[in-house]
Amino acid sequence: MSPSSDLSFAEQRACALLAAVPGRSLSELAEAARIGLPAVSRMVERLAAAGLVRRDRSRADRRVICLNLAGRGAEVAHQFEAAVAEFEAKAFAGFSVAEASLLRTMLLRIEANASTPP
Repeated sequence: MSPSSDLSFAEQRACALLAAVPGRSLSELAEAARIGLPAVSRMVERLAAAGLVRRDRSRADRRVICLNLAGRGAEVAHQFEAAVAEFEAKAFAGFSVAEASLLRTMLLRIEANASTPP
């Protein structure tokens, strides 16, 4: 059984986001994941209970909690990143590098436009 088979897509993605930038705060993780703070808080609670994430106090400011991977968290992140890379390779098959880059740029612009308040 894959270590990530019992985790949701969002939970696996959270592990990958923490692998990319260790020490994120809960708010930073919520922003990066584009998920509301209450939902991310519950998700981190589940990941911590599963031993995949730990909450550490910031050395710079003891009031701040930093989130880091623990236990199998790094393995979950690696497997998620590999699955994303495999999906992207399939999705972008037949696209030139320039076409794939242009599409990514356009999709990011659409996302930015859609998330800007009217």
